[in-house]
Amino acid sequence: MSEAGDVPSPLKLTFAVEIEHLFGIKQNEVAVKPEYAWLRPENCAVETDGVLMSLPEWYPESYNPDDKQHRTELYLAGLRQAAKIVRTNAGQDAPMLEVRLYSDPEDVSDQYLNWKLTLEDAVPVPTSAEELTEHSRFQQQIRVTDFNDWQLTGLELISRALKVPELDADGLHSNGLQELHDHLNAIPKHCNLEAPYFFTTGPELGSVHVHVGVQPSAECEQEDLSTEFLQHLAFICMVFEDTITLLHHPERQGYQGTKAFKYAKSNRTAIKASEHSCTIAPLFSCEEAFLKIFEVDVIRLVGLLQ
Repeated sequence: MSEAGDVPSPLKLTFAVEIEHLFGIKQNEVAVKPEYAWLRPENCAVETDGVLMSLPEWYPESYNPDDKQHRTELYLAGLRQAAKIVRTNAGQDAPMLEVRLYSDPEDVSDQYLNWKLTLEDAVPVPTSAEELTEHSRFQQQIRVTDFNDWQLTGLELISRALKVPELDADGLHSNGLQELHDHLNAIPKHCNLEAPYFFTTGPELGSVHVHVGVQPSAECEQEDLSTEFLQHLAFICMVFEDTITLLHHPERQGYQGTKAFKYAKSNRTAIKASEHSCTIAPLFSCEEAFLKIFEVDVIRLVGLLQ
């Protein structure tokens, strides 16, 4: 059994979330109703590397689905319009929300500093009114009798790196959870039947991913997790995978025919597919990891097993 003096100090962790969702907008109504002029594609400019970029005036009646440029403008219009709605609801004091047309390269140093909204191919776009109604958490609130008038776009909201909650003698400090809560409140949760747009998600449409890391150093350099820590974490993921899986929605359990089937696979599948064995990493003892997790000593464990 490990001594109290051997207990390492808690890691200073950060977390970030990725929230997949579906955005729908009626471009016909936005184009002709004066009260939605602010939401027209040409009025939803974004800054890219300090250059203000806006879409040209675009109207649905001239849309040609066989024209690649038209299809591109259609998807980008939905992305930028959704971002403008979120920014407007969040207010001027909210953290910056960037619009990213493409994924960041891994070597971009500031990719975790701001919130981002980007296109997400993993969100399946419904192809019928029935499918939208079935998969939407709004259910009957969405008027799907005019389904073909809706432009549907799969999006992903990506948070910046947030400080994890802390519990000390003074109580619970929500830290990054409060910022997450505020930003989520900027996304309309209820479908306004009078508005020509909606946000929706559900197990068949979107997923929520949580990433955990170590807080950067004072020099803003990324801190790495130790190999020993990652070995211990991998052991937990493998040994308790069946239990952890039960905490997920069936759509995220890797069943064939589900949205996540291509993405959510058993860790054991990956282990079998790889023959790699690292001789540089420190030796790892499954027995010692088990004892640490359950805080039992070897003698007591042997007694229990006899």
